[in-house]
Amino acid sequence: MSAQLTLVFWSKMPVITAPLDSVSHLDSTGSDELFPIREVSRLTGVNPVTLRAWERRYGLIQPTRTESGHRLYSKADIQTVHRILDWIERGVAVSKVGKILARDDQQAEAVRAQRDAVEESEWPQWQARLMQAVSDFDDRQLERVYGQVLATYPLDVVFQDILMPLWNELLRHQGRFGQASEWLFFDNFLRVRALERLQLACASPMPRVLLAAICG
Repeated sequence: MSAQLTLVFWSKMPVITAPLDSVSHLDSTGSDELFPIREVSRLTGVNPVTLRAWERRYGLIQPTRTESGHRLYSKADIQTVHRILDWIERGVAVSKVGKILARDDQQAEAVRAQRDAVEESEWPQWQARLMQAVSDFDDRQLERVYGQVLATYPLDVVFQDILMPLWNELLRHQGRFGQASEWLFFDNFLRVRALERLQLACASPMPRVLLAAICG
């Protein structure tokens, strides 16, 4: 699972320990850390006067303000400053950079939306393959499909959008003939794979945090 760890809680899940570092660094890119203008100037090489001009005159960056009026910049703002510098170095006038950034953002959003739509359309196909292996009680085929899914998507997508929806579907229908056994088969498979990943993480000498099942 490397440094990232997706925590999936099931009822009656045994108590497990995992490295604290694995939990505390789940998503460092999602940090809300803010930087004062002097720090942004140091990081980008752009002096504060220019940063203020880009904001006031051209609207290229929009830092937040403290109650006392001091500017605070996010990591996204700093990335925007680097993008501005890149276009200026290419010879584009700063007055025209705003339109270019807006166009690039729109194109990137369109690409992301298209990619997400393609991925979402593939999830039912993976679930159907997993379900076929479960219905056949074929642990080898289930292991193969599971490995292919892990190699295709990030771990959070694998669990949240593919494995757990299927697990929940089987759970809801386990009253039907044969499906209680299918749910138990799939549930046991997922428990074993989750425990294997947690045990690998526990091999690290880093500080550990205790994980326990949520009641109910």
